[in-house]
Amino acid sequence: MTHHRSIRHLGAIATLAIVATVAAGCAQGIPADASPVATDQVSVVDSAFDARVVQVAPGATVTWTWRGSLPHDVAGDGWASEVQQAGTYEHTFATAGTFDYRCHVHDGMTGRVIVGN
Repeated sequence: MTHHRSIRHLGAIATLAIVATVAAGCAQGIPADASPVATDQVSVVDSAFDARVVQVAPGATVTWTWRGSLPHDVAGDGWASEVQQAGTYEHTFATAGTFDYRCHVHDGMTGRVIVGN
């Protein structure tokens, strides 16, 4: 009997490890060491933003362009696009700072705009 309990125990541990790994992948945010890309263009592809961290000057307008086939939105604090499958969305960042955004449709689909010189 103890042999069967040990096997069940190991199976439960393996299952928990798999669930934790999958959850971490879905809920991942912006890596702390992510290097910003100097661009004002971001492609919205299936379940990802092609440039996770972009850097622009104050007053710049960032344009998100839908290139995948899945519906997405782009939403930050106080601004948001419609959920859409094609087209573009623009937002102007007037002041310096760090602005995180996300897709409400897909957990873990996040990006960041760094505004400054």
